[in-house]
Amino acid sequence: MLEATLLSLAGVACLFIAGFGGVRHPLMAVLALLIAMAWSFGYITLGVGHLNILSMAFGVILIGLGIDFGIHFVARYLQLHNELHDCRQALVQTARSVGPGIVTGAATTAAAFFMAGLTEFTGVAELGIVAGGGILLCLVAALTILPAMVFLSDQHHSYKPLPVPLDLHSWMAPIFRYPRLLLLATVAGSLVLGSGISQLWYDHNLLNLQPEGLESVDLEKKLLNESNQSVWYALSIAESPEHGRQLKQQFERQPTVERVESLAGFFPADPEDKHPLISRIHDRLAGLPERPPRIPVDPPAHLGRVLAGAQELLAGNVRMLRTQRQLERIRDSLRRMPLAECYERLTEYQQRMAGDLLSRLHTLRTIANPEPPQLSDLPKGLVARFVGQDGRHLLKIYAKGDIWDMEAMRQFVADVRAVDPRATGNPLQTYEASRQMKRSYEQAAWYALVAVLAMLYVDFRSLRFTLLAM
Repeated sequence: MLEATLLSLAGVACLFIAGFGGVRHPLMAVLALLIAMAWSFGYITLGVGHLNILSMAFGVILIGLGIDFGIHFVARYLQLHNELHDCRQALVQTARSVGPGIVTGAATTAAAFFMAGLTEFTGVAELGIVAGGGILLCLVAALTILPAMVFLSDQHHSYKPLPVPLDLHSWMAPIFRYPRLLLLATVAGSLVLGSGISQLWYDHNLLNLQPEGLESVDLEKKLLNESNQSVWYALSIAESPEHGRQLKQQFERQPTVERVESLAGFFPADPEDKHPLISRIHDRLAGLPERPPRIPVDPPAHLGRVLAGAQELLAGNVRMLRTQRQLERIRDSLRRMPLAECYERLTEYQQRMAGDLLSRLHTLRTIANPEPPQLSDLPKGLVARFVGQDGRHLLKIYAKGDIWDMEAMRQFVADVRAVDPRATGNPLQTYEASRQMKRSYEQAAWYALVAVLAMLYVDFRSLRFTLLAM
């Protein structure tokens, strides 16, 4: 926004200088605008106290709209000065001729912005307050600071001709000779261009507001395309582990929910029912040896007959041809191997398998604790993430599909709230903020329309001229 403000200021100044054929008066108008913007910083500090992501645009708004007052004033002054050749009289006549129109234009513009302050979305409301007050300060600067600077600059050069603004009237005069044709063409063109409203839609997707090629956005889109799930999740709070398990089951039954993360999955739902089973496992494994005993090996011939029986069972199964060939290779290796080596290989294999099984049984005995698991058994970081200081449990609910799509987000929010009306999280906050922002802009437009109509009627005292202006 800082770059946009500086660029717009430079662009306006260059266009002003080109259109007026001089430098001094356009720069005075720009200087008056800058003074008004300096006042605006004080007004914003006192009235609001900060800027937000929307009201930050006030600088561009004031440059684009606030310079209009200086343009009207300087343009009319230059015309009158070249006719009257008197700086003081030209300034007085300028104030009398275009001053009321400038005041009305500024007042209606400021009122339109102030109407946004009546909406419920804070960002839009603060933008209206900031921009509306800034417009009025631009008006004050255009009718006080600018005339004073012009007078001090031109009071000793009353008879010196000043630059003449670019005269567009001669270019437009042929068009004005046929008012009915002009109006007909205007209506037809407006209908054609206005038909574009049927193709206009509101984009709720915040990813589309980011710069092209932004790595975080590209990764988010890649994640959505490849896994069909978003990194965003809704949040729900359960009063107890039992309540958390109930909510988890209800959330997982919703069609738009991909998965639910909580500590409820780390604890059994029925610890009392499993207690006898775990105790029996613990007791049966209490006398495990440290090393596996030496296991006698059956004769290799017996093992060959067992493998042959397995081959017969697999015969005729097309899917098991590879397994049959592997069994045949094993039998062939056993037949070719010396008897002593065969016994040695089989013994080593059996002992290794027994050792692996014994290690697993030792692990099972270690975790076969009859006491129900407690929160203290889990890592502190994990507990702190999912359990509050008051003992309530947090659930993270992840959505299926593209959560950035407004329809998908709407359905996900509805499904989550069907289980927990008090749920929160990024998807719900973004959903509400986006809808509220859109609704606030629409409300501000209607409020501004009514306010401007009323102000114009009070000023013109004529319904016909009010409607013509609108």
